[in-house]
Amino acid sequence: MIWLVQADLHREEGHAQLLDALNRLGSEYIEVTLPPGRDSILSGGQGVDLTGFRDKPVFVIGSYKLVRLARTAGLTPAAYTEYPSVW
Repeated sequence: MIWLVQADLHREEGHAQLLDALNRLGSEYIEVTLPPGRDSILSGGQGVDLTGFRDKPVFVIGSYKLVRLARTAGLTPAAYTEYPSVW
């Protein structure tokens, strides 16, 4: 399983704790940013090609835009939301 974790999501309080837990468990994750006005995913300033993760379960922690971009790349991401599905 790979986790896509959005870095700049409204300063979520549990963000650092989540990354700490993923590191302690040895879980694979990518911390990503979403440039405003562009349909791209960046990690460390470089573009992220999600097509390489099509054979892995993916869990998305981030905005609806991140989930949409993951689906556009051919992934079937799991994402928690407290709202009804809007996509």
